[in-house]
Amino acid sequence: MSITTIKMRRQAQGELKDVASAFRRKYNETFAEFLTETWLEGTDLTVCQMLYERFYFRNSSYATVIILLSEQDGEQRVLINGCGGGDGLFNISLGANNSFAYKTKDYFQAQGFEVLSEERRR
Repeated sequence: MSITTIKMRRQAQGELKDVASAFRRKYNETFAEFLTETWLEGTDLTVCQMLYERFYFRNSSYATVIILLSEQDGEQRVLINGCGGGDGLFNISLGANNSFAYKTKDYFQAQGFEVLSEERRR
């Protein structure tokens, strides 16, 4: 299985709950199936984990994207992990997990997040 990891950040603009809610509305309307969301809140750190999956016809399998949103010291960060999408004996994904991760990245870039790093692992 291959994994695509993208790290992003921006200065805080509004509440993290609003960022998560806007993303959820956009994805639920158009692109993927929402699976779960978990929140952890401390005195100076807030973290939200969201999990989505999407069926790709090109390889007849599901790809998953795991999104971690965090806010600390006036900075909001996003960690995107696209994984799965492989099928058959050789677990060939045909790039389904990459497509899912990059579509997520495009959304957050449009919201003012800048890319810190991108990594693809097999």
